[in-house]
Amino acid sequence: MADRTIKPDDTHDLVLQNNHGDSKIEINENDTIVVTSGGDLILQNDDAGAKIQLNNDDTIDITGLIKTGALYNHLCTIDLSVSPYTSTGSTGTVTVGPTFKICNIFNQSGVAAYDHYLMHFDHVSSTADSKIICKMITGTNGASGETVKVGHITAGGVTGLTVQTGNWYFGCLSGPDQDGNTHNSQYTATAYATLLPDADLKAISFFQSYISLPTSTNVVEDGDTQIYSHGMHDHTDSATGPFHSMNRYVTDLSSTVKNGLEIGTTSGNFDSGKIRIYGRRKD
Repeated sequence: MADRTIKPDDTHDLVLQNNHGDSKIEINENDTIVVTSGGDLILQNDDAGAKIQLNNDDTIDITGLIKTGALYNHLCTIDLSVSPYTSTGSTGTVTVGPTFKICNIFNQSGVAAYDHYLMHFDHVSSTADSKIICKMITGTNGASGETVKVGHITAGGVTGLTVQTGNWYFGCLSGPDQDGNTHNSQYTATAYATLLPDADLKAISFFQSYISLPTSTNVVEDGDTQIYSHGMHDHTDSATGPFHSMNRYVTDLSSTVKNGLEIGTTSGNFDSGKIRIYGRRKD
């Protein structure tokens, strides 16, 4: 099919505009293109999986994954302040409890382009004083529909996925407390990573965890799966102080498909706050 080219007279701009509105497209003599919209301006592909919307209130909405080096893309938000817990990633929900799984954040729908992730724990609390822990979920999701979407949450198992139960190396430094003291802990034999050490989870806490999942040629030296956490929490003596911790998974997962995380508390149920997860491309 042949193309059809529309050209205005020399020195004039080409303007496409309807006859009773303010929206128009201008192709100017100076090689600029100006798009003016009477409402929100929307650019999207056929199935609306990728969309940029410039709103009249001077905000920008972006749907889809931004394929740019150092930027973090928002993958999903888990809301723990509702019953059941919900995720922006899918229609999946989880009944209120101490443990839930966040699936497909590492290898679904283009997420495999990332190897660094950031989790914000925003005002997350529990019905009992405890710690926040996590385990790795590996394997290829063999299910379909909503269960394969990024950030799908579930309490049960998913076809093809396995919760890893191996040990982690762990080290933590917290404080100073109100007496100027620091609190150190470390271990090499536990079945989970510690994101937030023993804390007063009845109080409101904020912290973030940085997850590194690089494909290493020497995982023994460089570490294959590492999680760094830092933020504020209440010490068991009710003194609020900062903390930072590092977890490294002992088992070599360099040749294993990493899928997601199982998040839990060692006592009580989560009852408030949100977990926001972002991914950064490895390039």
